[in-house]
Amino acid sequence: MVPTWNHEAVHAYGRLEIMDAPADILPIVTKLTERYEGRRAKPWAVADAPGDYIAAQLKGIVGVVLHVARLEGKRKLSHNKTKADQEGVVAGLEGENVALAAAMKRVAK
Repeated sequence: MVPTWNHEAVHAYGRLEIMDAPADILPIVTKLTERYEGRRAKPWAVADAPGDYIAAQLKGIVGVVLHVARLEGKRKLSHNKTKADQEGVVAGLEGENVALAAAMKRVAK
């Protein structure tokens, strides 16, 4: 027997749009900030910083937007192995890759 590596992947295909105008980037930065700061007890907002500081920062950011035309998903999660082998893989992964172990448990149901 040889080792095998389980994985899940999504390939996105589409047209890339490069954005370098601060007026185009500000809404993206604001939305990302709201998403990742919003869960905090005291979330920071882009509006909390001085306008001239934000303007200077936006000059150094290049936005990349992918207009998705197609998504392809692929997974290999020991589906061709026995139940005992799958359980052994999950047990081994729980100590090193919890997300992959959880994915295998979901698929096994």
